[in-house]
Amino acid sequence: RKVDELTLARDAVAGEKRRLEEEVMRLKADVDRLTAEGEKLASNKVSLTEKVSTISSEMTALSHDNATLSAEGAKVAGERDKLTTAVAALTAERGVTVARLTAERDGLTDRNATLAGEVAAL
Repeated sequence: RKVDELTLARDAVAGEKRRLEEEVMRLKADVDRLTAEGEKLASNKVSLTEKVSTISSEMTALSHDNATLSAEGAKVAGERDKLTTAVAALTAERGVTVARLTAERDGLTDRNATLAGEVAAL
């Protein structure tokens, strides 16, 4: 009877040992899977970090380009204002010249009429 109890206990211990060995194998497989996933995530993190760095560099370059274009825009606006002032001055000068030439033409027309009258009187 004692042998039977010991045999049953031995079989129970052997069964528990197999169950624990199977659990250890499952846990090792989980560790391997999680390790592979961790390595993949680390690789993805490196890739994303590189992409963020590239985008950051591009944003810095675009910001610089924007500042350059803003400065050029201000310069062009200054030149445009100068040209607008010059056009206004030329327009005013043209108005004065047209008025002067009109007055001279009218004066010559009157003088011509006077001379024509004098010639007719001769």
